[in-house]
Amino acid sequence: MQLVAAGLAVAAAVAVIAVPLYAQESSTSAGGMESGSATVLSVVGPQVLLTLLIPVLGAASPLAARGRAWQPLSVASVMVVAIFVVLGSASIGWFFVPALVLAVIALFQPASKPTVSSAAPAP
Repeated sequence: MQLVAAGLAVAAAVAVIAVPLYAQESSTSAGGMESGSATVLSVVGPQVLLTLLIPVLGAASPLAARGRAWQPLSVASVMVVAIFVVLGSASIGWFFVPALVLAVIALFQPASKPTVSSAAPAP
């Protein structure tokens, strides 16, 4: 589940970069109006890429943990993505809500443990 949450965070970041979210209108010298659209990257600039790394790295951080470190890192992951969603809710934060939902679900799933075969060894 955590892998899917990280994938959704990456997909949201790509959508924020690629989808035109800004509408532009300008008047021409002939008195007409021209309208167009622009992406966040073209309006804000490349520094938006650093901003988008916050929820992506936050959602992906539990993937690097094993054992006992996974649970605290998952809690921190949910907190980072949730804070980003709340602070960015006026603009791009809503794109990361699906990643947040799956990160919360992954937080409450037990860590997978290797299964041991119950078959007795042959004599």
